[in-house]
Parts: sequence; structure tokens; C-alpha cells
Amino acid sequence: IKLNVAEDWSNAPTHPQNAKNYPIVSFAGSAENQYPYQTYDEYGVPRQLSGGLFIAPPQSSTLLVSSTKAVLSAIENAEPGDIITLSPGEYDVKAYSITVKTAGRSDAPIYLRAENFGTVTLQMDTYEGFHVSAPFWVFENLKIRGKCASHSYCEHAFHIVGNGHSFTLRNSELVDFNAPIKANMQSVGGEIRFPDRGLAEYSSFYNTERRKTNNPVTLLNINSADEWVVRGNFIADFSKNGSDHVSYGAFMKGNSSNGLFERNLVMCEHRLAADEGIRVGLSFGGGGTAKKYCKEKNCAVEHRDGIMRNNIIMNCSRDVGIYLNRAKNSQIYHNLLYNTLGIDVRFETSSAQIDSNIISGRIRNRDAGQSHASKNILARDCIGTTLGNCKLSMLYASPQNLDFRLTKLDNTIWKLLKPIDSLMQDFCGQAIAEKANPGPFQYSGGIDCLVGSAP
Repeated sequence: IKLNVAEDWSNAPTHPQNAKNYPIVSFAGSAENQYPYQTYDEYGVPRQLSGGLFIAPPQSSTLLVSSTKAVLSAIENAEPGDIITLSPGEYDVKAYSITVKTAGRSDAPIYLRAENFGTVTLQMDTYEGFHVSAPFWVFENLKIRGKCASHSYCEHAFHIVGNGHSFTLRNSELVDFNAPIKANMQSVGGEIRFPDRGLAEYSSFYNTERRKTNNPVTLLNINSADEWVVRGNFIADFSKNGSDHVSYGAFMKGNSSNGLFERNLVMCEHRLAADEGIRVGLSFGGGGTAKKYCKEKNCAVEHRDGIMRNNIIMNCSRDVGIYLNRAKNSQIYHNLLYNTLGIDVRFETSSAQIDSNIISGRIRNRDAGQSHASKNILARDCIGTTLGNCKLSMLYASPQNLDFRLTKLDNTIWKLLKPIDSLMQDFCGQAIAEKANPGPFQYSGGIDCLVGSAP
């Protein structure tokens, strides 16, 4: 990803109630981005792809569709290797859900895509959107809008269940759903299956108004599924106006494992200003899981061996940016938490290594949670009304406007550290050298990647 910060914010949207200019993020869902045909490793894990032309292999079959009826028919009759390509336009879908039940293969996934992002919009008046119960499906370059009269009806854009493993969503935009991505177990022929090895990357997830519902509001709700990767996304404005008023940007829970959050920009408050609700940025464990929904019906550990690295989490002004709830052996490193209460590590089965982060707020062990922290930069005064005069605000050019250029490159706070072994790239995808800055940006390579304009 290469992001360039705008020099002139005069036309940026105004943040409600406090008259500060907030630009919109452009790196998630972009007409300029193209990705090669998806490949998988021997275990069915989607490989990370860099930019390149989309070239379909000879054995694939491209189906061009131009109506809602034709889209639904193509999905119903799909075969491995099909590339269902939507013609430019808007597609209105009114149904309980769209059944996706035909399995692709690792050498012949099934695609549903637009040729370029921004040319196709799916207007969904559905409860579940795409109900994906089969593996090796790729969704790419789509705008999907929830258009339900009741916020309790537009639950998901994608509900990935059971055999729906090796799912991929890329370069898309999902707006106005309670949980646009939901993954969970399902009984298949009397056997419980899990939609493991999912990938959601380079996409935007946000709401245009507070969700008036008592249902959970979590933009990526990954439950009891292992080895999910959430990378390079814009996640924002997930306010819940109902029930407990608690919402999350994204979490993995339900006795799942080996999840990865990396290079995401999470803004609890972006265009939807602070309210009486609680918004939490990223979490392993979320608010906990009912026993019957956890793997092996065991919720003693909600998530194990999870990694959060190189994320920017900001404006969670009433709660933490990172919440570890019964999260065992979590690795939290090189993240930037700005205008949040920091990190909570909670309950005795939680353990975390927290290294090389820049954190407004604090690191707190609660209810016998355990963590080991080193090489972090903590700024307890960087929240709410004190932001303008806090240490982090004075280090960056304009952090509230997503401008993280340094005011002083030679400040001692930027002492170079030995990078963590598994840290390969910074927020912008730049390779890490022999020494690394704390936080998600590696200024030693030059400041040519900055967070810029948004949806």
C-alpha cells in the first residue's frame, strides 16, 4: 500500500460536534488497485498477493452478468474455476440471503467480482447477504450497501459458516451492516465444521449512522474460526444505539487461534462522534462467547496465539484500543494507539507480549490477566480534551488529521530498536531494515507513506 497525505484539508469533511477536519482513508477499496489471481498454500491458506494484473488461468471460465437475476443464477450454478464478473451498474438484492454452496478448489477458486472497484454497487435488503457454506470463494472489487428499513435486518454482508473455509474478500467496501463479516461454526451432516483460513484485506467497513439495534455490532465478527487474516482495512464508525451500547471494530473469539490483525486503520470515532456508547478497536476475545458456540464447547480461552501488528487504532475515547479477553499468548507489537485508553489484558487465561507500541493511555492487567511489556512509548495524557498538548500530538504533524509525519526526526523517542523476528513490513508495506522504529511507521526508510483522504 502506498498512501500519500493531502496537503490541503480545506475540503475535508467536518467531524460532527467538534468542528475538526477528518480526512477519509483512500487505501481500502481503490479503483487503482489490482491483484493477481488468488493462489493457496498446501493447507488452503490464501497467499498474500502484491499488486499486479488479474490474469485468469486457461482452465477458468469467465461469465459476464448484467442483472440481479443473472448474478443469482450464476452463483446458483457456479462451478470450480468460474469467474463471475458483474457489468458496471447497481444491483438491487431483496431476499433473506444469497446461498453460496458450490465448492471451489484450491487450484480453481470461484470468483464474484467487478473488473474495477467503484463500477459495481450491490444494494442489499437482506438479512445475511451472501451465506457462504462452501470453500474457495473470492469476492473482489465490490461496493456493498445495506439498504434495510430496520437496522436489525441488515445483519451481514457475508455470513461464512461451516465448510466456507479459505474465503477471500479483497478491495471492497461494505457499508451499513451490524456485522458485515460474520464467521462461525455450522453442523454439516452431523459434524461441526469451522470456516478457517479466511482473508479480509484492503477493504473499507463502516456505518453512516449509529446502528439502532439490540443485536451485536462488530464489523468483523470472527467466531470459532482459526487462522483468519485481517489486513490493510479501514474499519470505522461502529456505534451501537441499543441494548448495552457496546460495539467493536473487529474481534476473533470462540476458542479460535492463530488470528492476525495487521496494517489496519481503525477509527472508533470518525464521522460518527463520541456518544454514550462504548467502542473498542480490536480484540481477541471480544465480549466473550456462549459455551455452545465455542470450539469443543470450551471458552476458557477465547483466542490463542493471536498477533496484532502495525495497526493504527484511534479515537476510542471512552474505552481501550485493544482488548484481550481470555486471550492466551497474544503478541501485540508496533501498533499506534492514539486517543484511546490503551490496552486491557483481562482474566487469568490471558497472557500477552506487548512490545514496541506507541500508546496513548496505559497497559492494564485486569482480573489476573498477565502481560510482559517492553520498549513501548506510553503517553497517559493523550486522550480527550488534553490531546492538543500531549506528547504524541506534539511529535506528529497533525495526528487527528491522520498526518503522522514527525515534527522532529532526531527526537530521542525514535531510538531504533532491534525488530521483532516476525516483523517483516510496516504499516505501508515497506520492508523492515536491521533496526526498527517503535510504532507502525518506519521513518528510517523515508516518509513516503502517509495516511490520506477517506470514504
